[in-house]
Formats: sequence, structure tokens, C-alpha cells
Amino acid sequence: MWLVGRHRLELRDAEELANHIVSEVCRWLPKCKGLDNRDPERGAAETFNWVRSVRESRFQDWVRQKQRRPQLELVEELPEEAPEEPPEKHLGREARMRALEAARQGIRQIIREQAPRPYFEQARHLQVGLTLPELNKQLHTFERVRWHQEPTLDVGVSLGESGTRKQIQDRVSQWVKRGGRALMVGAQYAQTQVKDADVREVLENLAKMLAEPLKRRKT
Repeated sequence: MWLVGRHRLELRDAEELANHIVSEVCRWLPKCKGLDNRDPERGAAETFNWVRSVRESRFQDWVRQKQRRPQLELVEELPEEAPEEPPEKHLGREARMRALEAARQGIRQIIREQAPRPYFEQARHLQVGLTLPELNKQLHTFERVRWHQEPTLDVGVSLGESGTRKQIQDRVSQWVKRGGRALMVGAQYAQTQVKDADVREVLENLAKMLAEPLKRRKT
């Protein structure tokens, strides 16, 4: 990150600005070569001043352009440090993380031990992967598509799937559904194992949410 005057530039903005300046200099520099032939020192100084004026001009153009695009808000002053989050917010986030991990471990334990029997039979009925590699693939795919909002096609290709676009998307969509069901069963089982009331509450809400039919996302 760079600070130019009162303006803060992200890396992509600095690269964009530098490209504009280099393009402008390369375009007009041949016209300045005649100065070098008459007086190299004077020509070099004038060329330097001209390049500096190009830089300043293009920077001002960039500032005006950014100000016309509110979605790429220009930060004219360095922001103050963000206020610390209240302790209860940290506790809530920690409970959610612990609940999610408990749900993951819960379904893995069910599949590994094929017990407790009611939960294992429920997982079988919901077509959850009955081997750990299958299960892990479903969980991984569910989280990438549903929680990280990655397109099904991109996920399928990254996992080495082949076929038509629709075949890959349909296959990944099935893994997403089964991954969500796996996490739901794991959350239900984890509620019987976890002692922390806050984590149990999150697990209960997670299981209810995952019990609802998943809508297929557009990709």
C-alpha cells in the first residue's frame, strides 16, 4: 500500500496508475529526442520535468476517476484504528467455530464407528458418504459452495471432475446436498456430547438450518 499526498493507493490501483504513466511516456518520448541532439543536459532536464508533469497529470486524472466511482470509494484520510469488538461478540464467534468443528467431528465419528446406530442409519438414509474419504469430500464441497460461495463448476473442475458443464454441476450439487445433510446429522449428535450451553444452542440452530431444503445456486 502506498500513501501519495492524502490518498491511499492499493496495489492494484498503483499498478493501474503506473501502466497509464508508462504508456503515456512511451507514446510521446520519441518527440523529446530532438532536445538531446541540441543540448543533452538541457534535454535531459526538460525530459525529466516533462515525465514528472505526465505523472502528476495522470495521478490527478486517476483521483477524479475514482471520485466518480463511489463503489471504489477513495479513502482520502487514513482510517482510525477499528474499535475493539465487545467481549460477547468474541464469545459468540468462538461458540460458532466450536459448534461447527463439533458437528464435523460428530459425523466423522458416526461414520468411523458406525454408531450410535440411529445416527448412522439416518446418515445412510440421507446418502451421506459412508467412508471417511467420501464424507470428507462431501463436507469440503458443501463448505466451498454454500459458505464460501464458489460456483459448482469451478469446484468440480478444481477437484478433477470431467464431463459436460451440466454433468459436473449436477455431480457437485449432489455432494453439496449430502455434505449439508452430513453436517446436520453431526450437529444433532454433537448436541448430546457437548456440555457448553452456548455451543449446544448454536448446534441446534445449525441442525435446523441444514434440515431445510437447499436451493440450488445459479452459477
